[in-house]
Amino acid sequence: MATLFIGRFSCSFFSFFDKEASVVSRPWQGAVSKGKLGSTHIQTIDCMFALASTYQMTGRREESDASVLETLALRKTHLGEHHRFTLDAKLDLAAIFYFDQRLSEVLQLEEEVLKKRIEMLGPDHIITLGSMKSLAFMLRAQGHVSDAMELVRKGCEAYEKITSPGTEGLWRFMETFERFSCEQEERRTRS
Repeated sequence: MATLFIGRFSCSFFSFFDKEASVVSRPWQGAVSKGKLGSTHIQTIDCMFALASTYQMTGRREESDASVLETLALRKTHLGEHHRFTLDAKLDLAAIFYFDQRLSEVLQLEEEVLKKRIEMLGPDHIITLGSMKSLAFMLRAQGHVSDAMELVRKGCEAYEKITSPGTEGLWRFMETFERFSCEQEERRTRS
C-alpha cells in the first residue's frame, strides 16, 4: 500500500484478499504510521487493531488477543473510557471473543457498551440501537430468546420514534423480531 493514511477499510480490504501478505505488511504499516503520526494517533491505533484482526484470521490467537487488549488500553488512555472509538474497540474485542467461543465475555462486553451508549447518547440514538440489536443476537445465541425479543421490541419502538415508516433500520429490527418470534414458536412446538 502506497498511502500513509491507513484506515479500517483499506486494512480490511487488503487482508481479505491476501491474509499472509497482511501479516507481513501490517507491522510495516503500523511502523510507518507510528513513526509519522505517533504511537497514540488514532490511525496508528487502528493499524494495530487491523494487525490484531489479521492475527485472528490466520490463527495466531495469542498475538491477536495481546494486540486487541493493547489497542483497547490505548484508546481508553488517549480517547477516554466513554469515547465512541473506545466503545467500538470493546465491540471489536467481543467479536474476537465470539469466534473463540468465549460467549460469557462477549455478553458482558456487549451489555457494558449498550449501558454506556444509553448513558452517553440516550436510548433512542441510532448507534445505541445498533448496540441493542447486537446484544439481542448475543442473547439469542446463548438461548435467552425472550430477553432478545424484548430488546428487539424496544428497538422497534425506538426506531418508530426517530424515523419514518418504511425506514431500512426499522424494517430490519422488525424483520429480526419476526425471525426471533418464529424461532421461539418452533422451539415451543418441538417441546
